[in-house]
Amino acid sequence: MGCAGSQNVVENQAQLKRLGSAPLCEASAIIEDPWEHNQLLVADNEIKDRLFSFLFNDGELHSQVDIPLPDQNEVRDIEALAHINNQLIVIGSHSRNGQCKTKKKRQRIQVLTFGQDATMLETAQNIDISDRWKDITADLESCIEGLFVDPPPPLAHEVCEAIVTAETEAGHGQCLVLDIEGATAVFDTENENERLWLGLRRPRVDDLAVMLRMTSGLDELRFDAVVFPKAKRGIRAMTTHNGYLWVVFGPRAPDYQTSCLWRTPIADLVPGEVITGEAVRDDLPPSSEGLAFIDDQIIIVTDGDEPEIDDGECETPAHYFVLSSDMVES
Repeated sequence: MGCAGSQNVVENQAQLKRLGSAPLCEASAIIEDPWEHNQLLVADNEIKDRLFSFLFNDGELHSQVDIPLPDQNEVRDIEALAHINNQLIVIGSHSRNGQCKTKKKRQRIQVLTFGQDATMLETAQNIDISDRWKDITADLESCIEGLFVDPPPPLAHEVCEAIVTAETEAGHGQCLVLDIEGATAVFDTENENERLWLGLRRPRVDDLAVMLRMTSGLDELRFDAVVFPKAKRGIRAMTTHNGYLWVVFGPRAPDYQTSCLWRTPIADLVPGEVITGEAVRDDLPPSSEGLAFIDDQIIIVTDGDEPEIDDGECETPAHYFVLSSDMVES
């Protein structure tokens, strides 16, 4: 079953609830706290210096607390969060801004851990590709050499063709350049370790979504595997749970007015393949931006709008909703 789209948005079936308070307005990612059960961390793509922690119980997110981020090598436009090997990964979108201008601080990834006093996040690793991005995307050969291992994995050429084309066309009526909005750790049974996969909102390849597996060192933006989920939409969020990879695919105006919740068995995540998977809900709000599990409950956050004036209130608040396992399977 594909992500066909629906006009019956989930607001009619599950109550949307306001997520916290300003300055949190544009919720862009959510993840279970890797160190505290029943706690969730939320990112706002307009806020660079903190995440927001929430306690989850009785189906509610409450008790908002600021979690400061290290101020060195700050990440802008945070669109994905992941945790791997007891570390928290904060991922910039790597995209251009609304005027299609490159912003170097978006082209960063922070690998974070708690310090010895277990109260402050500290930087374990910084990944910054901004100084090399123009050279990497100059042509197909440079892209493959700059972004993939040698020899490049299957589908690497197709991905680089899409990236280079998008960069070439940027500013000429198109701005469909690289945009990372999903991330999750997936256990690699062959090597018995966790590996970080990134999901792209764009570009797509032959209208298919793109997922890229980072090399195991987490010390550079380099990939050793590619898969194409069979969905003609961009990825907005990813996570794993109970043997499945779960993905939120965004709307694709004007064709679809809703986002889609999709899953595939992790065992089917074979590098170099097109992954069919299945859509389990195609009625999510179009602004769905983040996806997390607490036990068998799914928490999805939706984007809002930051204040147009500095009055301390969101122009549109962020929201969230909870889907129980029986709602997902319905």
